[in-house]
Amino acid sequence: MKTIEALFEVRNARSRAFADYEPGEVAFITNGLTNNGVLGFVKPESRDRVFRAPSLVVSAFCEATVHLPPFVARGNGGSGLIVLVPRTAMTSGQLAYYAACINEALRWRFSWSRQANAERIRNLTLPDSAPKDAEFPVLAAMPTISRKSPRTHWTPRLRRVGLAIPCSTCDRATTTN
Repeated sequence: MKTIEALFEVRNARSRAFADYEPGEVAFITNGLTNNGVLGFVKPESRDRVFRAPSLVVSAFCEATVHLPPFVARGNGGSGLIVLVPRTAMTSGQLAYYAACINEALRWRFSWSRQANAERIRNLTLPDSAPKDAEFPVLAAMPTISRKSPRTHWTPRLRRVGLAIPCSTCDRATTTN
């Protein structure tokens, strides 16, 4: 087992509220698993932290999602999101494996009164490595959100993707539908 910090660079998301942005082409990630955390697409500003590597985003309730670059992130109500950038290149399947491990084996540790933050998760442990042949169709799982409609009227449409990801941390398969 390795610590999260040994496998990933642990970074805090930094951006403004979604309503403060103009519509654009960069995914805006927020808390939760609905629509893989994608709230819409925005035009980031120069002071925003834009993530440019495939990464995991972990919410205050320790819900991990997989994201392809570029994206900006901010939790609802100002609560922080943690972005885990792999220290070595990982496939989207390997990222999904680690997201499943976090969601199944670590999420129970956090709640409204004890929210996840960079300091609390950096020393938690995950398996040393993810299966090299793990596959996860990230783009197929992403919601389709109209980039042409005003952001107050975007209609997310989540594509359903079924997966069975073995998680050695919790000794059972995680199935998503």
